Amino acid sequence: MSAKLRPVVVIKTATGCLEIISHRAKSGKRIKYTLLFRNGKLTGAHRLAYQDAFGDIPEGICVCHRCDNSLCVNPDHLFLGTKADNNADMAAKGRSASGERNGAHKLTEKNVKDIRERYAKGGVTHRLLAKDYNVSHVLIGYVIRQEIWNNGLQRA
Repeated sequence: MSAKLRPVVVIKTATGCLEIISHRAKSGKRIKYTLLFRNGKLTGAHRLAYQDAFGDIPEGICVCHRCDNSLCVNPDHLFLGTKADNNADMAAKGRSASGERNGAHKLTEKNVKDIRERYAKGGVTHRLLAKDYNVSHVLIGYVIRQEIWNNGLQRA
């Protein structure tokens, strides 16, 4: 008995994205990417679309979406970049989960403001603040130096 292949069904959205609606893969509660088999290997359809249109993708390079639609396979919407390029693009477009939008956050925006104000007034150490907020002193240092939580919050 041979396996039955499902036909690939593509739709065009109002923004010009081409989405394969027949082979979507769920990641948690949302559909993140369309995956297809080629040469016995499961691969992101956007990578295959880029390869078909422009040729090989160098090792370690991402296929990024100008349209910010991870389901899009329109070659005109795709470009190559490193993971750092992709992350910078995401952050520049305000799509990164930073601050309280990050599910792993340990501090609130109010906590960060309070920490910076208390430290600016003097008389407290990173370790004392860390104990008060139940986080590491290293995290407190990052907050004070604005290495994290620097999205619009001003130094005290």
